Amino acid sequence: GKSKVFLARQDQFEVPDAAELKKFDDDLQELGEKHKKLTEECKDLNAALRQLSSALTDEEITARTASLRKELNVKESKLAKLKEGAALVTREEKDEAEKQYLLYRDAWRKRRRLCVDAIGMITESSGQKSQEFMEQLGLETDEEAGVQLGQDMISAASRKRSAQGG
Repeated sequence: GKSKVFLARQDQFEVPDAAELKKFDDDLQELGEKHKKLTEECKDLNAALRQLSSALTDEEITARTASLRKELNVKESKLAKLKEGAALVTREEKDEAEKQYLLYRDAWRKRRRLCVDAIGMITESSGQKSQEFMEQLGLETDEEAGVQLGQDMISAASRKRSAQGG
């Protein structure tokens, strides 16, 4: 397509003299500096606003203080009981902890068995000893790590509790 360009006649406009152009340049520079200062001030004020917006209100501080005081009182009472030598773990909490322990121990045994079986299959086909292969991979056995899967604490404690009738 075609385009048309229209230009205004330049002879109808006043041409500013050099002094007037210098004044315009100075005004422009002054306004630019003023704009820069105002932009910086605006940025600082926005940062302060964000900080104040994220701060807690008086009501929130009061509520938070009250909840922290309650928590402190509970912990202080637990500390006092501990100093007296009382047990702070309920039977339900202890049973839940034992249940979790047994769950994780069983998962550990299963993964250990799978790992030992896989190492056995690999070394059987390669003609290498299991210990040498594990050493090459940087694996250590439970015994080398000082872990014993035999009699664990929970089963011993359960037997002791059963013997005591509780």
